[in-house]
Amino acid sequence: MGGGTSLNTRQPRADFPAERACAAYCLFASASCVALRPPGWVWIAAAHGAVCAIAVAASRVRASRWRAVNWGRAIVPVVLFGPLYGATGRITAGLPWRVLHGPVEAADLALFGGQPSMYLAERFSWLALSEALHLAYFSYYLLLMAAPIHLLASRRDAEARYAVLAGSATMFVCMAFYIWLPVSSPYYLYPPLSPPLSDGVFYRLVHAVSGRGGVDGAAFPSSHVALSGVSAAFAWRSSRRLGLAVVVPALGIVFATVYCRFHFAVDSIAGLALAVAACGVYRPLDMRRDARPTA
Repeated sequence: MGGGTSLNTRQPRADFPAERACAAYCLFASASCVALRPPGWVWIAAAHGAVCAIAVAASRVRASRWRAVNWGRAIVPVVLFGPLYGATGRITAGLPWRVLHGPVEAADLALFGGQPSMYLAERFSWLALSEALHLAYFSYYLLLMAAPIHLLASRRDAEARYAVLAGSATMFVCMAFYIWLPVSSPYYLYPPLSPPLSDGVFYRLVHAVSGRGGVDGAAFPSSHVALSGVSAAFAWRSSRRLGLAVVVPALGIVFATVYCRFHFAVDSIAGLALAVAACGVYRPLDMRRDARPTA
């Protein structure tokens, strides 16, 4: 318990904890696939099992002396979000129940007296607002690595690994929900925004991306809100300037998910709650929990 002993010294195999989180999720997804047996389940389960095995093996390898190699290892779990997220839609094909939305839709009705995902855009039908919120929604893809990249560039590698761990674990929890409790979203249930809101550049950009990479059933909780919240928290602790730059679009994402009809309001509230929980769980693991953020 000596004060001068680092976490890496005490736990020689804990250099890249997100790799173990990735392995755990892939094992869960593979087991889910075997249990549900969707079309092509053997190949889907085998692919997840292979990623699990590789992640386990990688987690036992110490950090390299070459920082570029460590940078690559740090971001690999985030790179895997796309294919692993897309696979949830194939796994849920084996569920005995269909994609759900009724309870979430009813919760929105009870809480807000209607469907915010429908009436917000109708009440505030401003092209400038729509474009700003669609831009915020798209910024999600840039926010994911804001804190880790800043920390790596500042040679605070251990902190970067725990920032990636918090984001990865949050995403994997979301994907576990998508497999066993798939909830459809207004994007698939309701008509899209109408002109002039649908005439914007960022509207077309976001819908082009969603049309190619979206998964019907991946709505509750909102991973956009959950991960942007975690990213904002770690960015704020990393640097006040970076934190301000990330917090603003992260707040925009909370409203954009509903206004732009990608999520029910309850999806976004659940995502926000998950972000708060993730930051609470991983705060003690942050290597600089007692240090002040840099300016």
